[in-house]
Amino acid sequence: MHNLYEEKKHQYWQRIISDNRGNMRKLWQTFARVTGSSKCLGAGTMHTADAFSEYFLNKINAVRADTAEAVTPTISHTANVMLETWKPVTAEEIVALISKAPNKTGRLDPIPSWLVKKFAPHFARLLLFYSMCHWLPAVFRRRFNMLLSCRC
Repeated sequence: MHNLYEEKKHQYWQRIISDNRGNMRKLWQTFARVTGSSKCLGAGTMHTADAFSEYFLNKINAVRADTAEAVTPTISHTANVMLETWKPVTAEEIVALISKAPNKTGRLDPIPSWLVKKFAPHFARLLLFYSMCHWLPAVFRRRFNMLLSCRC
């Protein structure tokens, strides 16, 4: 039984490391958790809206103070391109995009990412349906209709 537990624990950490490859911050956090040197806040720590607000106000004021003497930049060229046309997407493209996303889940996430990936085909159809009804001009809605009837 102990060997099974150790094997599952090993597989868990391998998956976490694999899912976070390329993200050094997450890898170091994972390393800290594995070695037990994590500086995570205890369960009894209270977070309040006032403390959150104060933190960001202090951060904004510090940036303003640091940049108060800076020369205002001269912006000589700005983009004046407008997105006027949309290329229709398929449910398969949406599923592929969702599948490529890393398995990251935080406390505030309403749904774990592995669950979103599991139901990606259903989310893709829902997204296409919602886009067809609310977001796009009538010309594009007809194209989505054809896509839904042919491919989904």
